[in-house]
Order: sequence, then C-alpha cells, then structure tokens
Amino acid sequence: MGLDTVEMLMDIEDEFSIKIPEERLATLRTAGDVARAVIELRRPAPDPAREKDFLAFRRALSAETGMDEEAIAPETRLADLFPWHGRARRWRRVHDLLTREGVELPPLQSHRSYLAGTVMFGIVCALCILLTTKHPGPAVWVAGLAGLLLVVGALRHTYSPGFPKAETVAGLFNLWPDDRAVERRVFEMIARAARVPPERVTPQTRLVDDLRLDA
Repeated sequence: MGLDTVEMLMDIEDEFSIKIPEERLATLRTAGDVARAVIELRRPAPDPAREKDFLAFRRALSAETGMDEEAIAPETRLADLFPWHGRARRWRRVHDLLTREGVELPPLQSHRSYLAGTVMFGIVCALCILLTTKHPGPAVWVAGLAGLLLVVGALRHTYSPGFPKAETVAGLFNLWPDDRAVERRVFEMIARAARVPPERVTPQTRLVDDLRLDA
C-alpha cells in the first residue's frame, strides 16, 4: 500500500473517528471495500427505543403489504418498500398503524414547488395552443381544457413525494447513520485523493488499477 492510499485512509479515519485494523487494510482493493469497512466500524449498537420503533414499523408494513417481516431489514431502501406509484397512500396507512402503537412516522417531503411549476407549464402550453389557433371555436377550447385536466390528473396519480431525509429504514429511525450517506462521503474523499470527478468512483472502482493511486 503506497503513500497516496495511506494518506487517503488516514483522512477517512479522521473524518469518521475510526481506526481500521491493520489486517483489514490489506483487504481494501476497491472503493466499496473502503466504504464497507467504514460503515461496519462506525456502526454503534442500536438504541433499544429505536429498535422497538423499527420492529413496530416492520410489523405495520408487513400488515399493509403482506411482505415477510424478515425481508424488511435496517439497510433496506425505502424506495424498494414504498414504490413511487401509490407511495403517499401506503405511507399514510403505515403511519396510521404506527400511531396506534405510539410510534411517530415523519411525513413525506412535499415537492409542491415542482408540482406547481409543472401545472403552470401545462397551463401556458394550453394557452399557446388556443391563442395560436385561428378562430378557436368551442371544440378547440374544450379540447384544450380536456388536455390540461389530463395533465393535472396524470400528475396527481404519478406525483411521488420524497422521503424525510433518509434513504434506508435505518436512516428513518436513526438506528445508525445512513449507510448510503456514509458511502457517498467515502467516495467523495477517494475521488478527491485521486483527483477525479466523484461520479467516477463506484463500489467496484479499484483504487490502484482504476484510480491510479500510488502510481
């Protein structure tokens, strides 16, 4: 392991207040290896109260969807449990079930500005069609209005609110720091050390062969 890699790993250890064991250092070949080591070393024991909330969430989601409780793990992505289609409805039902158990589920994040902007764009497009049509008769006005209503209706059914500052179940209940957020930060630090854009670093990226660290 060369000087560049050693300095990078020391910076990562300082960033996350961890110490990677010597025997583990020899196994770090890819960016994913480094991220997994950091995640495992900084993950604390779950808070019993948070663990209780997680188990209640798992029961509620299983009751709502019929999903096997064991398939709902702390590292499971929320997007896999709450697909974009019908996300708000499923979230609301799980929220209601958890409320009965005294567990608070935060609300989904609203993207109202995006939705309003899209509706306004649809209105402007409809007006442009109507105003550029010579002698618009009742049929044209009805067609324009129908088109606008279709756009709004489609948005209502496909509009998908975002999750409350979490990507995984663990992040939702603060069981431990969100693994994906930790992974992103590790990849950013690796990219900075290798002097490459962050998007070039993936879990499969090799530190030496791909990023030319220590070259």
